[in-house]
Amino acid sequence: MPEASVPQPASILVKPNYKACNVTVIADGLQSGVLDPSLFSELGPSKTVLQAGSLGILEFDRRSLIVETEAHRAVATDVTGEMGVSTVAELMERYVNRVPGIQIRAVGFNFFYEFVSDDNVISFVEKFLNKELTNKIGGQLSAAGFKINQQRGPYVRQLALEPVWNNPKSLGVAVNYHMEAPLAPLNFRERFVECATETPTLIEAIIHV
Repeated sequence: MPEASVPQPASILVKPNYKACNVTVIADGLQSGVLDPSLFSELGPSKTVLQAGSLGILEFDRRSLIVETEAHRAVATDVTGEMGVSTVAELMERYVNRVPGIQIRAVGFNFFYEFVSDDNVISFVEKFLNKELTNKIGGQLSAAGFKINQQRGPYVRQLALEPVWNNPKSLGVAVNYHMEAPLAPLNFRERFVECATETPTLIEAIIHV
């Protein structure tokens, strides 16, 4: 008699929702005093302009630039949910060009998604994990995340999947493209577009793995 086929678990369907992006610069010589709404007048009047000690914040409608001089960090963020028209790279480039003597040590282009499913996403995560090992050390998987690093040309690309607290049907997904010094003359807009173009393909590959 032919062997009975072993039923395979149904695949878990997830829907990717793009949420936000940012451009992060780690550098010596950052200045918060150069933050000014005229830095990006196309965005209209700013909602917040704050300069307090080592902290500077320039905030427009759903876009912002935060400078922390003691932490040697500047972050331009876009939470419009419109990946293709993001202006954060240009915002960061204009800021960097206003700071004389800045020495950039690292740059990150980061994209954030939420994976949503009608089922418990733990089954989706299990595809990437060693389920036998989990059972061996005791119990069932109830929440887990992982990170994968890969060298991609001048970048180290990191993919991170993390469970959303108290929501078993959602996963937080981050894709980071990291570059470290020495950096050639950097065109933030070109680099951002390069990473933004590649990211949806990676997201699709994860869903259909």
